[in-house]
Amino acid sequence: MAYQIALEQYQGPLDVLLQLIEQEKLNITDISLADITESFLQHLDKVEELYPEELADFLVVATRLLYIKSRVLLPYLIRDDDEPIVDLAEHLKIYKEFRDASLALEQRLSERAFAMPRPVRAAQFEAVEFAPPKRVTTEDLHDLYVGVVDRLETVIKIPQAAIRKAITLKEKITALYTVLRQHQRVQFSALISDSTDRMNVVLTFLAILELVKQNSVSVEQTEQFSDILIVCQETTNAN
Repeated sequence: MAYQIALEQYQGPLDVLLQLIEQEKLNITDISLADITESFLQHLDKVEELYPEELADFLVVATRLLYIKSRVLLPYLIRDDDEPIVDLAEHLKIYKEFRDASLALEQRLSERAFAMPRPVRAAQFEAVEFAPPKRVTTEDLHDLYVGVVDRLETVIKIPQAAIRKAITLKEKITALYTVLRQHQRVQFSALISDSTDRMNVVLTFLAILELVKQNSVSVEQTEQFSDILIVCQETTNAN
């Protein structure tokens, strides 16, 4: 069964959520990307095997939602000469075509409706017997097997623990807000100066978007391409 997202405003497939936002039946500012991310992580904890296709589908839709939300919440940070936003309906149409094609192909393969057996003559095959030398022991065969396996290319899988550690958006929001309450005003470059991977930069940006949505912080940029200043609204309101 495909992954189902469960939010206060919506329950169902993630790609349908994207379609509803495109059709303006749901407001992107009412959707918490933090909740979407945490919900998917909880889903990963429950599944026994992580399918690359499922992870790819989530990243495609989640990235699109992030892009739309960033343009809505921070329109003044978008360059004037930036290319216009690509029609979301066209993106969704292409995504749906690929998804439908993959499901149809999977159905055809399971039914084997197109498979035509070819007559096989017994003479086409010769019996092959495995006859190792008499001096070869079971231990020798085991060592040979291990040697062959060691030479095979290793399939690299991302550990579940690594994914959970890399994507902890709610913790990032809490940590970021703590820093802002202490320092009141922080440059975006300072927040990511110690980042060793792109994921941390993306998480930091996501956390800022969520805090802007909650009116907990505001962002300022003095000129185009300059550094972004994040200001804690709690301190500002107190003043």
